[in-house]
Amino acid sequence: MDLIENLENAENHWYYKHKLFYIEKFLKTLPRKVEVLNDVGAGSAIFSKQLLSRNLVKTVVASDINYLHELTQSFDNFQYSNEPVAADAYLLTDVLEHLSHPEDLLKNLFNKAPSGGYLVITVPAHQILWSGHDDYLKHYRRYSI
Repeated sequence: MDLIENLENAENHWYYKHKLFYIEKFLKTLPRKVEVLNDVGAGSAIFSKQLLSRNLVKTVVASDINYLHELTQSFDNFQYSNEPVAADAYLLTDVLEHLSHPEDLLKNLFNKAPSGGYLVITVPAHQILWSGHDDYLKHYRRYSI
């Protein structure tokens, strides 16, 4: 969830439950458990915290350029970072639409990822659905296939 949003009990909101369902579904198809998941542009890290608590990943690094320095501390198998790190899986939930040049981030992650790594991306759909909420969240675009 974006750091500028303030939705109480977001994990119970249909929008976040729906996204988590499909992220979980994908992770369960993998031949092995993800050792290190880098939740890029994590914001509140709503998804990665739930994936960790459900034992679908072993370790999470939640990275976001907007984290305050004092927030970037480590806990057992969860840590915060101001920038993406090397990981065997990357999670970008509603991140790319915030970037003027998303290909730069994707190239950076590709260079960090080991061979056989995974990338899970979600984005808001269809430019025709653009609204004031997109403006508020500082989106550059919506996506279609």
